[in-house]
Amino acid sequence: MTLIINTPDSAEHVDEETHLLDDPSVYDLNDSLESHPFNFPPWYKWTAVVLVSFSSILNVFATIAIISAVPEILGEFHNPNPLCSILVVSIWELGEGIGPFYVAPLSELYGRLPVYHIGNGLAILCLLASAASTNLSTLVALRFLSGLTTTSLTLGPCIMGDLFVREERGRVMAVARLLKMMGPFGAPVVGSYVAEAWGWRWVIGGIAIAVGGLQVVALCVLRESYVPVLAKREGKVLGKNGVGDFHGEMKAGTTGRRLLSLLRPVRMCFLSPMLFVVSFQIATTYGSEYLLLTTIAPVFRELYGLSLGEVGWAFMGRRQLNPFAMNSWDLRLTVHIAAGSVLGIIFYGMASDRYLKYKLERDGVVEPENRLLGMIVGAFILPIGYLVYGWTLTCSTQWTTPLIGTAIIGFGTVLIRLPVQNYVVDAFGDYAASATAVNIVAEALAGTFVPLAGPPLYSGLGYGWGNGVLGLCAAAFIPATIAAFTYGHLIRGDPRRWSD
Repeated sequence: MTLIINTPDSAEHVDEETHLLDDPSVYDLNDSLESHPFNFPPWYKWTAVVLVSFSSILNVFATIAIISAVPEILGEFHNPNPLCSILVVSIWELGEGIGPFYVAPLSELYGRLPVYHIGNGLAILCLLASAASTNLSTLVALRFLSGLTTTSLTLGPCIMGDLFVREERGRVMAVARLLKMMGPFGAPVVGSYVAEAWGWRWVIGGIAIAVGGLQVVALCVLRESYVPVLAKREGKVLGKNGVGDFHGEMKAGTTGRRLLSLLRPVRMCFLSPMLFVVSFQIATTYGSEYLLLTTIAPVFRELYGLSLGEVGWAFMGRRQLNPFAMNSWDLRLTVHIAAGSVLGIIFYGMASDRYLKYKLERDGVVEPENRLLGMIVGAFILPIGYLVYGWTLTCSTQWTTPLIGTAIIGFGTVLIRLPVQNYVVDAFGDYAASATAVNIVAEALAGTFVPLAGPPLYSGLGYGWGNGVLGLCAAAFIPATIAAFTYGHLIRGDPRRWSD
C-alpha cells in the first residue's frame, strides 16, 4: 500500500523530529487509495452513521428518560428539595462537560475506535451501578460518572466527517440528527411508562441493557476511520528527505507532547475566536432548551393536571395514550418540539450541501463558514418561539397551544446547533474532535447550570416574562451570527497555534 503525507505549511514550522511525534496534521493517506475512509463501501459508511447515531440516542435516553420519575426518586430517598429534582437530571451534563477534554485528544492520539469502545464499556458499568443506587448522593455521583465516560457525542460527528467528503456531510449530519431526534422526544414518553409500571430503577437498567447490545454490534462492525492514525500505524512520515519509515523513533520521546495534546481543546477554545463565539452561542441555545425540557413536566402537571404517564406525551404533543383517540381539534393543534425540530433538520439537510455546491460553482471556492447560513435563520426564529410558548401559558390557553411555541423553538434550535456541528468538522479537519469537544463542553456546562435557573425564573417573573428573558438572550446573538457568517474566516485561527 502506498502512503503519502500531506503537510501543507508544516515543513516551515515543524522539523523532522516533530513529524515523528503526535501532531495529527503531519500524517495523511492519499484519498484516492481504497484504504482511505472516504472510499469505504457506502453500506459500511451508512451502517456506521446509524450505529453512532443510535449510541447518541441512548445517551440522550440515559440523560432525560428519568425526568418524569424524579418525584418518585426524591420520594424514595426522602429529599423534597426542588433543586435536587433538577440536579438528578442535569448532573449528567456536567459529566459530559468534562469527558470531551480527554475523549477528543485521546481519539486524535490513538484513533476513534479504542476510545469509543472503552468509553461505552465504562458507561455501561456506571449505568448498572446507578440502577442499584441506595441513596440520592450515590445516584447523582454515578450519573455524573456515566456522563463522564460517554463518547458518542464527541466522536459521532467526527466519525461521520472521517467517512464522508465535505459536499456530503450536510446531508449525513441531518440524517444523524433526525435519528437522534428519537432521544429527546421519545425518552420522556418511554421513561414515564416504564417508571410507572416497574419503577425508576428499570428505566436506567433498561438503558444499560440497550447500550450493551448496541456495543456488541459496534465491536463487530466498526473499523478505525481516523486518517492520521491509519497512516501513523505504517510508521511513514514526510521528513526533510521525503517519506521515510520511522517506527523506532516514534516509540520514544513523545510523552511530553502527548500530555500537551490532552490540553488541545482548551488551547483551541482560546486561540480560535470563531470557535469560542459559536460555542458560546450554542451553549446558550442548548441551556435554554434544556431549561424548557426540565420544566415542561411540572408546568403541564400544574397547569393542565396531566398524570405521570401523560406528562411524557406532553413532550410529543399528545395527551392520550392512544393517538387515534384524539379528536380533530386536538390533532389540528398537535404541534410540538419534535415536529419543529424535524422540519428544521429537513430544511438544513436539503439546503446546506446545495448551498455549498452553488458557492463552489459561482465563486470557485467554499469556506467552512458558508455552513452557518442556516444559523442566521435560526437566530431570528428562536426568540419568537419563546415568546409564543411563554405568553400562551400565561393566558391559560388550551393545553396544546403552548406546544406551537415549542415547535418554533425546536425549529430554531436545530438551525443553530446543526450548522455549528457541521462547521467545526469542516473547519478544523484533523482537529475536529477537539473542536467538537469545545462545543460539547460548552453545551454540557450550560445544560447543567442554566436549568437550575428555571424554577426561580418562572416563580419570580411568571411564564410570560420568564420565557421573554430566554427569547431576549436568543435575540442578542443575531448580530454575532451574521458577523460569524460574513467574517468568520478572518478569526477562525491558525492551526499551527494548537498543533503539537
